Amino acid sequence: EQLVAQKLGENSLRPFQEQIADTRCRVTLVKAGCGTGKTLGAYAWAKKWAVGKRLFFGYPTTGTATQGYLDYAEGSPIEKMLMHSRADLDRELLLTGEGEKDEATSSRLAALQAWRKKLIICTVDSILGLIQNNRRPLFSWPALAQSAFVFDEVHAYDNQLFGALLRFLRTFRGAPILLMSASFTPGQLQAIKRVMDELGEPIEDPIEGPRELEELKRYQIREVQAEGDPTHSELIWSEVVKAVQERQKVLWVTNSVSSCIDIYQAAKEKLKDITAKVLIYHSRFRYKDRLAKHEQVINAFSQPEPVLAVTTQVCEMSLDLSADLLVSAMAPATALVQRLGRLNRRMKSEKEESRAALLYRWDKSSPYTAEELESGQKLVNEVRYRELERVSQRDLANILSELSQKEPVEVKSAWLDQDWCTYLSSLRESSHTIAVLLAEDQESIWEAAKGRQEKAMARGQKLSNMQAFLQEAQAWAIPIRIPDKKTEWRNWQRRGFYFVTEPGYISYSEEF
Repeated sequence: EQLVAQKLGENSLRPFQEQIADTRCRVTLVKAGCGTGKTLGAYAWAKKWAVGKRLFFGYPTTGTATQGYLDYAEGSPIEKMLMHSRADLDRELLLTGEGEKDEATSSRLAALQAWRKKLIICTVDSILGLIQNNRRPLFSWPALAQSAFVFDEVHAYDNQLFGALLRFLRTFRGAPILLMSASFTPGQLQAIKRVMDELGEPIEDPIEGPRELEELKRYQIREVQAEGDPTHSELIWSEVVKAVQERQKVLWVTNSVSSCIDIYQAAKEKLKDITAKVLIYHSRFRYKDRLAKHEQVINAFSQPEPVLAVTTQVCEMSLDLSADLLVSAMAPATALVQRLGRLNRRMKSEKEESRAALLYRWDKSSPYTAEELESGQKLVNEVRYRELERVSQRDLANILSELSQKEPVEVKSAWLDQDWCTYLSSLRESSHTIAVLLAEDQESIWEAAKGRQEKAMARGQKLSNMQAFLQEAQAWAIPIRIPDKKTEWRNWQRRGFYFVTEPGYISYSEEF
């Protein structure tokens, strides 16, 4: 109630938000695009369904979880907790500059904090990880067993994660559950309804976002046919330069870090005579540097000055901004819809102009498969086939639902199916990265760790050298692609669960 009142101010709930709040079904589906207010509707839902319970609010990534915390819970007097793998660090670097009093608690004990908090904003791994014996949700089990759950951005789940969600629905009988997505595929809806039918419970069609926002023609989707490397296309760059000269905000999304750096360096050269910010944001920074880049981009888009931000896929969910021009490499259909959600996001009426999205081909073999890229091309082709000069979020959701007819299946659960075994299993589809520390950073990490120990002593707590080092190491960790077979990376030094690179293996730049 406090959170809802805090966000509404003098306004009242929209009809679709009231519909979410008044649902009669224990498991409720919401289909609404970016900026429609479904998060506020979820908290209004919790006023009815989370009474006498805890509320777990699960996001797909640490970035979206932290942003959800900042947007809704931070500053509210309600007991709350940000719980994901880097939560203490995010509180420290993003919120007040200091961690909570129990910041020094180990991750296992930190999971027990969920026992005493009323609102837990977390990554979905902190909930669904239970299905695969992940440590943090296992330690949170008494809290999970008596909670209500909101799962946001369900369209961002991979097949394995969605399969775990189906298993969770079947297992947590009686728990109020709200599932929110920009688009549910027919296969996903069929799988969810099959589980609910087997449980003997009703489930209604998804509550849809406000028609007046969902049907706004926000986007002009244009495919750019360029010879050679599309990132050097004069057609694309002329549009970018023109937008910046008109003091607009430009977001360029590419699919790899190397191309992100190339485009960023090209942008600095092409825009050198124009007063505009040129920013870069991707996942291969030290974590503390990545948070700083995140803040720079968010702040730049909130100011009146022109800006060009060059990013990778990390922008798709964690960046709450509104661009005037979007440039994007071809990507899977779901990723394209997410990227378009950063374009013309603040549009409220048909009187406002739609904005252009320039899409160019992606010829590289990674990070997406040919099948995934083909889904994106089919989305664009369908927009062209339907002669949609201007496109709404409702148009995209309808096309997306038609493209994917495959029904997800439940996954095998380490928690439920292994009987007496307690082995941990992967919740998501496999990643191609590992988290490392640079050999060159170790001295700085040790120095900062001493400062953590001194702060802990001042609070009457005790931190061992390695505990302090590993806590500080979170801020310095870098995710890198798993090295090729020629590199003996498995023999690298280990600090906790971090590999330490050999000196000189990575040439690191805080800028890009």
